Amino acid sequence: MPKANKEAQALARDIAERKLKQDNFSLKSRLAEALKALEQCKFELNTAIKVDKAKDYVRPIRPREIKSGLREAAWVSLASDWHIEESVQPGTVNGVNSYNLAIARHRVERYFAGVSWLVNYHKPKFKLRDGILWLGGDLITGYLREENLEANECSPVHAIATLHGWIADGIRYILKHTDTETLKVICNSGNHGRLTHKTRPSTREANSIEWLLYHFLAREFSDERRVEFVLPQGAHTYAQVYDKVIRFHHGDDAKYGGGVGGIMIPVQKALYRWNTVRHADLTCIGHFHQYHDLYDLVINGSLIGYNPYALSVGAKYEDPKQAFFLMDSKRGKTFPASVWVKDSNSHA
Repeated sequence: MPKANKEAQALARDIAERKLKQDNFSLKSRLAEALKALEQCKFELNTAIKVDKAKDYVRPIRPREIKSGLREAAWVSLASDWHIEESVQPGTVNGVNSYNLAIARHRVERYFAGVSWLVNYHKPKFKLRDGILWLGGDLITGYLREENLEANECSPVHAIATLHGWIADGIRYILKHTDTETLKVICNSGNHGRLTHKTRPSTREANSIEWLLYHFLAREFSDERRVEFVLPQGAHTYAQVYDKVIRFHHGDDAKYGGGVGGIMIPVQKALYRWNTVRHADLTCIGHFHQYHDLYDLVINGSLIGYNPYALSVGAKYEDPKQAFFLMDSKRGKTFPASVWVKDSNSHA
């Protein structure tokens, strides 16, 4: 065979081998992409199944005044970031605040009285049958930092026992002083009352001492037909109020490391991520001790108010307050208000 033919055949075999390798590489790449897409589909399917199951977790609030034409609404009040056993000495915050167990109790009493006042204030204009009280976590400070071992006025266990009495009395106050027919108490744990050094997402509730508080309270009101406790199963809780879905979450999953944009940039990024899993028309969080009311977001204030930690990170001063608003059956969130828990003429 001529040399030229042998070279041509060798070149043809080389081209064929290279093409076969390219085809194999392409097929492997397509297979890898297909397997990756399959895993993503499995993840999205499992997420969808979990979300679908979660839809029945909280019984929805549905409109009742369909034919009467009365303006109907449900009231929502947020309670988070109380830190009742933490002590704040006026000298450590330039004299703008003072806090101890006695002041905490006074502010808790003012809170429940303020919620009742706001419900009755709107009573002439709305049919307010249903209410939501959100216990949003960080009601205690716990031993999250070493300094809390020295500065707190009581241990986490004693703080939980104290809170049990205060909150039970507050719920009874609302039931006695308003015409609320059904009260959903939606509970979320915070990041302070945990038993572990770091937050563990998969066992968040199992390591939360606030989980015990919520279960004890639920047991206390088990015979009260007007009260329904929604106990935490994870970081997020969804509740349907009329045709809107509200997401409740303590807020610690929105990481804020400082910056001129403030907390809104990380919070908005977190909202975008959460909405890819399940959409919510309104999100209620706490954690940041700053009250903000936006169209699709409510960030709760705090009961403790300005403390040395806030001063150390350069946080803006804010009076102690909690958030309140109505959910109009036809228009959604309306009439946002602050529940002022501090006397205007003193630190208490």
